[in-house]
Amino acid sequence: MSRHAATGALPRNDPSLRTPSIAANLLPAEIVDARRTRQSRRLVVITIVPFLVALGAWYVFAVHETAATRAYLGQIESEIEKTRQRAEVYRDVEKTQGESAAIGKKLQELFADDVAWDRLTGSVREAAPTKVRITGASGTKLAGIADKLRQGGARPSVVGTFTVTGTAPDKRTVARYVDTIGVLPGLANPLLTDAVREDDKVRFAVRLDVTDAALGGRFEATKAKP
Repeated sequence: MSRHAATGALPRNDPSLRTPSIAANLLPAEIVDARRTRQSRRLVVITIVPFLVALGAWYVFAVHETAATRAYLGQIESEIEKTRQRAEVYRDVEKTQGESAAIGKKLQELFADDVAWDRLTGSVREAAPTKVRITGASGTKLAGIADKLRQGGARPSVVGTFTVTGTAPDKRTVARYVDTIGVLPGLANPLLTDAVREDDKVRFAVRLDVTDAALGGRFEATKAKP
């Protein structure tokens, strides 16, 4: 017989001596529900708060971008308005230029047969040497030139006649002077029509053709240099 049997004691690892495990939730249902509610709220807060933060950041960014876009749009509209105003000014300038060009063209048509008599008179006087005295200079324009030019006809080479009178110390001086004025711009074909000795001087008269180079005058369009 074993020692346990002799003493009447049971062995420690005897299954019959183990305390049965008993698990029971003795908390009231209200407390359990409250805990579950708090856990659910905590889960919702943990899930929603980051979303709200991200949503707030996106909203701030969107507001900033909207403001920047509106400012840029305002600048564009301002530039468009300035461009429109400049275009209005340019249109007025172009209109004025067009009217000026039309007036200039009309003047060219009206004065197409205009001869620069003052220029011709000045040139023959300036060409006279010291001992030659010019006493008169006059010109006559050929008829019908204006009508031919307005109708688009060919520009005539001779448009009038020009007469110069004066005095010189001798006929040789008169001859040199005639040759000089015969090549002046707007004049050609000089012809000595009179040369009379009077005392110590020679009174002369020269007739010249007025060429088309003398036409146009003040209102002729400026030609571009080649």
